[in-house]
Amino acid sequence: MRIGLFLLLIAGCVPASSAQGDAWPNRPLRFIVGPGPDIVARMFGEKLTELLGQQVVIDQRPGGGGLVAVEATVRAAPDGYTLLNTTGSIVIGVGLFTKSPYDLTRDLTPVALILTVSNVLVVNPSLPAKTVGELIQYARGNPGKLNFASGGTGTAGHLTGELLKSLAKIEMTHVPYKSLVQATTDVLGGHAQLMFLTTQTAVPHIASGRLRALAVSSAKRTPALAELPTMMESGVAGFEYSSWNGVHLPPRASLQVVMRAHAVLEKILARVDLRERVLSMGMEPAISSPAALGDIVKSDLAKWRGVMQAAGIQPE
Repeated sequence: MRIGLFLLLIAGCVPASSAQGDAWPNRPLRFIVGPGPDIVARMFGEKLTELLGQQVVIDQRPGGGGLVAVEATVRAAPDGYTLLNTTGSIVIGVGLFTKSPYDLTRDLTPVALILTVSNVLVVNPSLPAKTVGELIQYARGNPGKLNFASGGTGTAGHLTGELLKSLAKIEMTHVPYKSLVQATTDVLGGHAQLMFLTTQTAVPHIASGRLRALAVSSAKRTPALAELPTMMESGVAGFEYSSWNGVHLPPRASLQVVMRAHAVLEKILARVDLRERVLSMGMEPAISSPAALGDIVKSDLAKWRGVMQAAGIQPE
């Protein structure tokens, strides 16, 4: 059964007076964005404005690995006028790495997954490895010589590198940078040998020949780099991770509010112009049930908690 139909059936069980409530929206909405680029929120904000006839204000809250954005959402009224652009990086930053007072499975209300983004294992072309298998062989034959970069300790790029170390049983040194831009610059310059980048960030550097792509980290190949194998196809069993974007509401948001928000997002994701734009940027549109997004958060927390424990990484 389609998600939209399912939600409409639920809506039919709600008394008319309750289901209609006040006209929504009758004032501007706020779309909170945590660390990283706000391009996804701005794309969806534009479509929300067109569809709802109300201005959607992008509220960038970059601090604390996502903690500032989550805190602003938790403190907001659960009336459908505040949405959070959730990402896998926020789940790692707030759910695992910082000493956060918030439980993301309890203190946020899931609405829908909206995008997935494959990550790409890239190396500096000076490294004599053209496949993941050759990279693993090189690492085993040259212990201590490989450095992998990330945008900071406890980020998705860091933990994805640690996952590779664990599953492939190789040694690499993690080099954290203050930003992903700085990390990418040093891999381009050969000061670090490899890193994991999202597809939309990696593709221009791959096309120019300044970085060599070895594999994508997702469970299946990505249309943006269709010829590139997955990590599992490359022989690293159990290696699967995709970045993602979702939408959450404040805690205690009612079923009625969740249904309203979900229905709007489903309409936006059905638009051909948005889907084409998303695909052109190396991302893939997706729509899930609220429960499915909740399961993704739980799965990520469990996966990365295990990686952190195995690597001896402690929350800050």
